[in-house]
Amino acid sequence: MPYLLLLREVAVLFSTAIASYTDLRTGLIYDKLTYPMIALGIIFNVYAGFVAGIAGMMNYFAVALAVFAVCYLLYYTGKLGGGDVKLFVGISLLLPYLPNHNYPFILLIVFVSAIIAIAALSIYYVPKYFARGIDFALNKQGIFNASLFAVFFALYFALLFQLKFLQMQFVAVLGVVVICALLFIAFEKGIRKEFFLKEIPIGKFEEDEIVAWDFLSNEQKERLGRALNLRGKRVFEKKEIEKLKKLKIAKLPVYRNLPKFAPFVFAAVIVIIALPDLFIGFGIF
Repeated sequence: MPYLLLLREVAVLFSTAIASYTDLRTGLIYDKLTYPMIALGIIFNVYAGFVAGIAGMMNYFAVALAVFAVCYLLYYTGKLGGGDVKLFVGISLLLPYLPNHNYPFILLIVFVSAIIAIAALSIYYVPKYFARGIDFALNKQGIFNASLFAVFFALYFALLFQLKFLQMQFVAVLGVVVICALLFIAFEKGIRKEFFLKEIPIGKFEEDEIVAWDFLSNEQKERLGRALNLRGKRVFEKKEIEKLKKLKIAKLPVYRNLPKFAPFVFAAVIVIIALPDLFIGFGIF
């Protein structure tokens, strides 16, 4: 059904373009965009089920359900915004599999958008952070993690190149991206503190506020965890904010003005739809 595939691709391109625009302008991905994405994806998949069989339709919905479960966990722990969760679910319903490949489209979207985001954020924030002065004690764990990743990637790429799964040009490109990623991983906590950490009075908390848990004292963590029954939750919604006000806590550290992820998703969609075979057969997927 090539016409259905074309409709799916157009819908994903159009919706992620709008999400990118609104995320950049307002920091929000609106429900009036993501809910129609989800509804249209359901319609496409039900129609495909009638034409191609129920088993295929169930696979499509299974992918979306898995995406929702993983993304909600990331939202719950403060790693992903609520709008991003619905955007990813919408994408997974609109285009469940990579065209002409039996591979979940959303996994490639996450991989490529993460590569683009890490490279861009590293190039932008790492020099600015270096200019302000590096706190090596604060970034000690990040530097250790980056060192481990560096060893892993060096061995991985050496093996793939030795087995002739990768060409030298591709290794060189990936090498630049990996170096950017390692720098960002090494100094990510310091970057968060310098550019995104804010002390906000409880009365000015917004819904879906991300509390900077790793910058709280042990006493604050214990008090909040016990009083709010958080169970690992790091995003504070209305009910948590109302409870906070009763605790008479003046203010808490939160993350504000975090980088917008939707533009990177849109860029990844363009790359993958234009070049669907780019990452297939290079030892990555």
